Amino acid sequence: MILCGGILLCIHWQHGRFTHRQAQNANSSGILPVIREVLPLAESVDATSANALASILGTDRNELGKIARTSPMADHILGFSGPTDVLLVFDGEEQLIATRVISSRDTKEHVRQVVQDPNFLKSLNGRSRAELLNLSDIDAVSGATLTSFSVLESIRLRLSKTE
Repeated sequence: MILCGGILLCIHWQHGRFTHRQAQNANSSGILPVIREVLPLAESVDATSANALASILGTDRNELGKIARTSPMADHILGFSGPTDVLLVFDGEEQLIATRVISSRDTKEHVRQVVQDPNFLKSLNGRSRAELLNLSDIDAVSGATLTSFSVLESIRLRLSKTE
């Protein structure tokens, strides 16, 4: 019994280290150019832990805002056929200023509909982290309902686990 507990603790510790490394590698995974679409002065991303929002830093190391990605934390939330990794960009007051789909293993047509819908992702902008935990007022994209709901649930889950 003690051996099983020790193994589980080791697995938990390794998973924590893995997700922390993923958060720290946000620059190398091609996220910085996406962030610069919203915050052109962004130079780097500083992630302190896997659950915390990562700081977006300018050239003089001042904090311009924060980001969070739904993957890997919400990869178990599936749309029609797979998970979607969403990047959330917050300003200095932690109001959402941009939402971008980074990647998805969901049906390409459904993801395209969600991304191209003129209202769906933009309707999230201007909301605080607390407001993003309750998104019952957002309508799903017609024809991509499961994908829409999985994106919203992934955002809710990611932000509910934020330190």
